[in-house]
Amino acid sequence: MRWVIKVKKATLLTGIVFWGLVIIMNTAGCGKTNSTPSPTPTITYENVSGNITYREKTSLPTGAIIEVKLLAVSKASTPDVTIGEMLITTNGQQIPIPFSIAYNSNLIDSNYTYVVQASITIDGELWFINDTQYQVITHGNPSAVEIILKQTNLSTPTQNENIIIDHTNWDWYNSQQQSVFDIVATQKIYFVHASVGRNIMEGFGALYDTNPSKYPLGQKSTGEIPPSSTLPGTIYEYPRGNPGWSEKVSNFEVYVNNGWHDPKVDIAMNKLCYIDQDADWKVYRNSMTTLETKYPATKFVYWTIPIKNTEGPEAIIRNQFNQNLRNWIATQNNKLLFDIADIEAWSPSGEHQTFTYDGTIYEKAFLAYTSDGAHLNAEGSQRMATGLYSLFGQVLSHSH
Repeated sequence: MRWVIKVKKATLLTGIVFWGLVIIMNTAGCGKTNSTPSPTPTITYENVSGNITYREKTSLPTGAIIEVKLLAVSKASTPDVTIGEMLITTNGQQIPIPFSIAYNSNLIDSNYTYVVQASITIDGELWFINDTQYQVITHGNPSAVEIILKQTNLSTPTQNENIIIDHTNWDWYNSQQQSVFDIVATQKIYFVHASVGRNIMEGFGALYDTNPSKYPLGQKSTGEIPPSSTLPGTIYEYPRGNPGWSEKVSNFEVYVNNGWHDPKVDIAMNKLCYIDQDADWKVYRNSMTTLETKYPATKFVYWTIPIKNTEGPEAIIRNQFNQNLRNWIATQNNKLLFDIADIEAWSPSGEHQTFTYDGTIYEKAFLAYTSDGAHLNAEGSQRMATGLYSLFGQVLSHSH
């Protein structure tokens, strides 16, 4: 007799099917048999978890369906066996999207390879799928993974008009022609910041010194009230210090209302610091949208909060602020986002710096970009400054 146990487990947005143990019971021969029942096997569940993400600059519509499977892979001639699966209806949620698949640990064979496979479909059409094998559980592999999906050739998602600079395109500027550099040289920029901002300004200075024709922006230290006239090709930087995240937000509104908007400047930026992990992202967002409405001719740049090469509660809260802001930006149009945290989290060789807590993957800064695990060194400073050149160049290329 063959006994197959099927266990179904429902969660709010998931449907998970687990295949139980197969127990083969044989009786043979004549005469008396042992009628003592076999003990009921104990089923122990464990979890494979992580995040689903992709690198394309597009948002998911409300009806997107994410399917995640845990598969057992043995031999090329043997079909893969589904150990567990999860279906997620996004309902407007944007990447990265967490998943957690429970599985019967008694099914795990240390000789097998186990992989996580994921896909995103919209209206029955496949949009994204993983083209890399993500191994888990056995052979020293982890139980938490970040699945990076790739857009399929068949998908034609509607691109919004946001301009986002992150680790995938921070050096876009370096591949452009002199015409782009010349357009950037016409801009007047207001940048309010603290210590990491000071590091970035040092990066601007170093780039200017290497090639002022390619990196034409000069800089001038300023304050809360603009001068009577401003010059093209200049970053007016105000190192306002660290009075607290709420004051940083409200004070920036005051500075812009004082005149730091068009025609004094073309672009205005308010950067929070890594010590502002308690900042309310909605307060920051609402302040920026208010200024955008009031001064439509000025381009306001949203920033994620810089991160540190640390783990723990403060790092998690920074990540949550940043992800909430990214998710909201993905639902908007005509927004400008400089994702400094994402740029900080990827090494030059493309290794994502992360840590995992309670099944969720979070970013941390690549140590070699920093002088102390938080402030930027020369490499990190120039990397961020180049990213801002890419932002300015893309903004102006779209408008010309």
